Amino acid sequence: MVYMVVSALLFILVTFFLKKNNLIPVLYNSRKNLNLPPVVKSWPLVGPLYMLAKDPVNLIKKNYQKHGSVFTIKVLGRSVTLLIGPEVSRHFYTALDSEISQEELYKFSIPMFGPNVFFGAPMEIRQQQYLFLLQGLRPLMLRSYVNQIVAESQDYFSRWKYCGTVDIVQELDHLTTLTTARCLLGREVRANLNEEVSALIHNIAGGAHPIGMFFPYLPLPSHIRRDRARNKLNLIFKNIINSRKTSPQLEVDLLQTLLESRYKNGESNTNEQIIGILVVALFAGKFTTANTAIWTGAYLLQHKTYFSKALDEQMALLGRHGQEIDFDILTEMDVLHRCIKEAARIGSLLQYEFK
Repeated sequence: MVYMVVSALLFILVTFFLKKNNLIPVLYNSRKNLNLPPVVKSWPLVGPLYMLAKDPVNLIKKNYQKHGSVFTIKVLGRSVTLLIGPEVSRHFYTALDSEISQEELYKFSIPMFGPNVFFGAPMEIRQQQYLFLLQGLRPLMLRSYVNQIVAESQDYFSRWKYCGTVDIVQELDHLTTLTTARCLLGREVRANLNEEVSALIHNIAGGAHPIGMFFPYLPLPSHIRRDRARNKLNLIFKNIINSRKTSPQLEVDLLQTLLESRYKNGESNTNEQIIGILVVALFAGKFTTANTAIWTGAYLLQHKTYFSKALDEQMALLGRHGQEIDFDILTEMDVLHRCIKEAARIGSLLQYEFK
């Protein structure tokens, strides 16, 4: 009798826990008569968890071929509906937050960037932080970044041998990390961007995988590395911020903008908020720029005609303006600009976007 009572109690507790954490589907669905997308058949609860962690692109491709542009997979009881292709993805970008919530899912970024930063902050604070970030990307600032990008690129490529084989993904990814750090985060951050810091940034980014999107606090090895890297990076950035605060020299970069910015209530950013926004800027600038550069380089190497046209255009401009490159000269590189736009159109800057 005692065993029956204990077993029943355990069953009730387990059911309550699963229900509270949305790990089992509701028993009643008031929308059962709606024309819902097909659901991929899989093991109960676990679902396609293994494939989602190991090879999400192949999982999506396989089910796209079987079910079409819209289908749903179950991940630990949560329904994940995928929209593939421009003919069905419009609603993803135009729907109201009340219909498709970005905030709810992007809370996975809190352990990456810290509390009180963007999706870890109230909407009013988040909107002001977006404005702080945009101030660091205003046209006047972008013009000043060109010289820094050119200097970083020339120094980086000067270490290449005259001929040989390189991994273009790895090389351009590393270069954009350096240029993003120098332009957005400041010379002090760039000066401290050694292999250790690059590894820390890589480990923080490692927490943004499909499972981590839904369960960012699971004690996975990638999450443990993420948290340790975040703590170490905090110490490095904290010393840089404190040094900048006591320096009489004013720099033209995002770090200086964040130090001088004030919220509507008159408060300034805390060190933790500054660090979080800097890391966000590093990720946002690094990944989109790196992926754009990688796709552009890959397609130009595949299409020698356009590669030659882009190269001839640059040689002509350098012959006319000299070896110095500034913002205005870059705007004259029409062939290269069109190549970049086309590479971004047919390539994928991001594998997937979530809401």
